[in-house]
Order: sequence, then C-alpha cells, then structure tokens
Amino acid sequence: MSKHSLITDFNRIGIFLSVVRKRSLKKASEQLGITQSAVAQNIRLLEKNFGQSLLTRNKNGSKLTNIGYQIMNIFLDVEKATYDAKEAILQIKRVTKETNFSLGATHDIGDHILPKYLNAMKNQMTKDISVSIKTSNEILNDLKNNKIDLALIDSVTNDEKVFYKKWKEDEVVIFSNQELPRNIRPYDLKIYKWICRDRDSYFGNLFSETLKKTNMPDCEHLNIITTTTSSMMILNLILKSPKNDIQTCSIMSKFAIADLLNNQILHYSTLPIKMKRDIYIAYLKEREEDKFIDNAINFLTQKYSNSHDFFNINN
Repeated sequence: MSKHSLITDFNRIGIFLSVVRKRSLKKASEQLGITQSAVAQNIRLLEKNFGQSLLTRNKNGSKLTNIGYQIMNIFLDVEKATYDAKEAILQIKRVTKETNFSLGATHDIGDHILPKYLNAMKNQMTKDISVSIKTSNEILNDLKNNKIDLALIDSVTNDEKVFYKKWKEDEVVIFSNQELPRNIRPYDLKIYKWICRDRDSYFGNLFSETLKKTNMPDCEHLNIITTTTSSMMILNLILKSPKNDIQTCSIMSKFAIADLLNNQILHYSTLPIKMKRDIYIAYLKEREEDKFIDNAINFLTQKYSNSHDFFNINN
C-alpha cells in the first residue's frame, strides 16, 4: 500500500483514530466490534507503511509518537472532509426528496388506472411524480428500502414496518372484444381462445382458484394461445383479435378497462363466483406523519370516492 492510498483507506484511518481517542487497543477493539489482534495488525501495517512507530504502548495505554501526532492531524482532516462530504450528499438527497415523489404500482394499476390521475395529483402536490411498475413483492421491497414513497398493490404481507390502507374493492372479469354471455359456462370456457396470465402471478392464481371453487375446467383444459404477465400486452392482443372468429378472452381488472367497457369496445362476463380483490395503499409506518404521504393518500381516496365511472358499467 502506498502512502497516498492510505488517505483513501477510511477503515484503517478510523481504526487508528479510535486507538488514539481511547488510548487503548483493547478499548478501541470493543468500540469497533473487532478483535484486539485485528486492531493491532492494522496499526502495524500503518507503521510499516510509514517506516516509523506511530504509537508507543505500555501498561498505561497507547501514546502518540511525534510522527504519530502529525499523522493523527492529517487523518482528522480526512475524517472531517469525509463527514462533510456525506452530509452534503444527504442534503442533496433531502432536497431531491422534497421536490420529487415516487410511486410504485403493480402492472395493471400502473398501466391502466394510475395514468388517469397523475397530472391532477402532481398539480395538487406541486411535486414531480415518478412511477415504478413491478410485481407486488418487488414494489414492497422498494418501499422498505426507501426507493419509493407510496405503493399501490393488490396483496399484503405481515410486515411490522409497513402500514396498509384499503383503497378500493375491485373485480377481475373475463373480457373480450366480442360479446360474451353474462355468465360464463363450462362449455364457453373450452371453446374460447385464451390469453392466460402466468400461473404464478396474482391474477393467474385468482383465476385458477376461482375455477376450482366453481367446478369449472381448469386452465390446463383451456385453449391457450399464449401466456404472459403483461396486462398491457393482454389488452392489446384482445383489442386486435379478429371479430369474425371464436372469441379471444383473458382476465383483467374491471376497474382498469372501465372506459372501454362503457364505450362497448370491450365486453365482459363473470364466473358463478365473482373474482374479487382489494387494492391497497401501502407506506412505511415511520412516515405516518409525513405531510406528502398524507396529501397523496387524501388525494387518491377523495378522487376515487368522488368518481363513480369505474363502477357505472352497463354491458
């Protein structure tokens, strides 16, 4: 190790300064949570690099030599510069956090529901809003790692760090660009062409479990033409399906395709047992008093509670 590289070896600098402050290798090791031999080895490497003793050690503890005193002053300057740099970075992050708000949403919420409200939400909160679209588990991980401020998800986990607020009750429906019977029969399921959700996804599990409960043929007995996790791809494939052929169907949030249903561009049907789900707003409990979190939740709950378009679907 060169003498110049020592200035960037913050770990070794910290060990040396801890010994100086505690005047004891043993006390420094206890403070740092490492063994006394590790502390001693680091000091020996420093002394070897400088070619001189930095500390004298006796029964009363450790004492700086003349060169050790000079090195200490340099290391103190490095420590202060490092601390100041970290504070400056944190300040930049705080300023950025004050001017930006990050939302995380599952695919169908982020692709189909949230875009209708982002501009109004941005204007009310006077903030730039970024949106991350992932699976529920990925979004929750981002929330717990402070990568996003608020999450919109369709499943909850037992986590003491996260608070969940029920946002909306939604229904997952079977839909097509052709007319469907009001209630799907087993025969219909078998003759239709299907764009299925991935079986391990939330929607795939919900569909499969509901089919079992209603004694309907399961997904393995359907005429599946493709499988995907992308709600946007599913919607586009259904919209572009030929109308002079057997219906091509899939499942989607009724909430998400409400405008297309109202305009009769799409049509929907249900199973004997409706596929219900809850949509949640999730945020960290430590930010429960955060005014921006509170403003966002108030906006979302008031906006949706005052809007009945999603549920006035005549088909």
